[in-house]
Amino acid sequence: VTDGDIRRGLLKGETLESSVNQVMHREFRSLPADCQESHALRIMREETLHQIPVLDSEGGVVRLFLMEELIKPRTLLNWVVLMAGGE
Repeated sequence: VTDGDIRRGLLKGETLESSVNQVMHREFRSLPADCQESHALRIMREETLHQIPVLDSEGGVVRLFLMEELIKPRTLLNWVVLMAGGE
């Protein structure tokens, strides 16, 4: 269930006491557990998704790819000191 599912349910007259089955979106995009980040990013861009769950062979969630994490530049430690100059 997403916040969007809940909002749409409330707009249709559901309450916070309504069953999850009344508001949940049953059709959703997911990826298999062996999916690479690059493939997930491509799918998310093509389908305009901000997050996509990764499921194991039994349908259990093992990871959640988040667009903001996949496109964030990675910081690498750099132990090199470069000194230049002089005549």
